Parts: sequence; structure tokens; C-alpha cells
Amino acid sequence: MPDIVVGVNAQDERRADRSGAFAFTARVAVLLLVGVPTLWIAVALAPAIHGMRLVRLWARIFLRASGCRVRIEGADHLSPDGCAVFVANHGSVVDPVVLAAAIPGRYRFVINDEAARLPFVRTIVRKAGHLVVDRKSVSSRAACERAMLRSLSEGCSLALFPEGRIGDGAMLPFNAGAFRTAIRAGRTVIPVAIAGTNRVLPRGGRMLRRASVAVRILPAISAPPDEQDVDTLRRRVETALKAALDDLTTPPNRAADRTGHSGPDRHPA
Repeated sequence: MPDIVVGVNAQDERRADRSGAFAFTARVAVLLLVGVPTLWIAVALAPAIHGMRLVRLWARIFLRASGCRVRIEGADHLSPDGCAVFVANHGSVVDPVVLAAAIPGRYRFVINDEAARLPFVRTIVRKAGHLVVDRKSVSSRAACERAMLRSLSEGCSLALFPEGRIGDGAMLPFNAGAFRTAIRAGRTVIPVAIAGTNRVLPRGGRMLRRASVAVRILPAISAPPDEQDVDTLRRRVETALKAALDDLTTPPNRAADRTGHSGPDRHPA
């Protein structure tokens, strides 16, 4: 009899999880049906200079309306007038929305050409001035790097996902383009760790689930003067992001076991 009860409870939990996921997916679908055309119209009609501001406002409203809680840490690492290259890990299609909501200021996304061809996205990308790259094309990568350098020389930051595609859980190796551009432009790199979006919608997933998301903005890393050090810069950023993601995704009790302290003692008043 105990075995039967456990089995029924597990089955009930799975059923409840599927029901919750269906309800959340339906809610997000309605928000997208209403919100994306609204954003498209606003961006299409507004002056190009206001494009990113509208995208950021839309992202914040969308996340709040969806019920996903986003915790942002490390905002003090941002400089109001600083121009930098923001690089973030990529675990879900939700990441660009979260990053747009979390990072203030003026910057351009570097977007994969497949995403940029989507009907509504195409207009938003064009009017907001975001950059598009076909990573399979050598000429497209070269043209995008030139556009990235122009953007940085104009004082406009960049935001991109150097993995180039969504991973299966573990962080994928970073492409070198963002770091080579940072060195050539003499700009700092600011790593941004995003945790929890793969629970909202993992790679290949069809149903969304409500989950808490954490964004940690890490201290800026200065680009070395020599372009030959691009791999060194890339490894430093990868190491910093992996450590941050490990910290963000480790349950508090395991973190306490690892350090030998309880949660409150790790942050003494």
C-alpha cells in the first residue's frame, strides 16, 4: 500500500506540473500575441534613437506580466557613461528578453541571422539598430566585426551571446569575435551570468514553466593591448561566468556545506 500511495502522489505531481506548464504557456502566448505587435508598431513609428529604450521597456513589462521573477545583482558594476562589450551565457531563447530588461543604457545586440529573419523581429532589429551576423559566412562575420567596431567607436555598447547558440545545459565554448573586437576597440568586457531561463524554456522545449531567474553583472575585465591575447581574455571571461553560474545554481544548503558555513554567516552584518 505505501508503494501505491507514492506512485499516485508522483503521478499527481506530474499531472499538476503539466497543468501548470500549460497554463503558464497559454498566459505567455496571450502576452506575446498582444505585446509583440504593440512593440512592433511602437518601434516602427518611433525615431530610431528610441528603439532600444522601447525594447527595454517592453521586456520589463512582459517579464513582470508573465509572473517570472527576475533578480538582478551587480548593477554597481555598470558605469552610466561607460561603453563596453556585454557577454552573457546562452541557455534559452528567453535570454535576450531577460538581458534587455536587465541592462540599462545604450547598446546594440548582435543577433543571429536566423532570429533576425522572423517577421516581427526583423523590423525591431532594423529600427533599433541591432547588428546581424551569419556565423556560417566568413564575409558576414567580417562585416559584423566592422559594424561592432563602428558601434563601439561611436560610444554605443554591444550585448551578445558568444556561445553562438543555445547549449544543452553546460556552457558552450565561446567564439572569439566579441573578445577580438573588444581588444581592437580598447573596450572593457562585462560578463553577465543568466541563471534559471533554461527552467523557463529549455532548448527544444515546447512548454514554458514559471521559474525564478537571476542575472549577475560581474566586474568589468579590461581588454589586453595585444590582439594575440584574445584567447587569454576569452578564458578569463569564461572562467568568471562559470564560477558565477555555479554559485547562482547551487542550492544554499550545498553552498553552506561547501564553505563550511551556514547561509547567514556567509554575509555577516
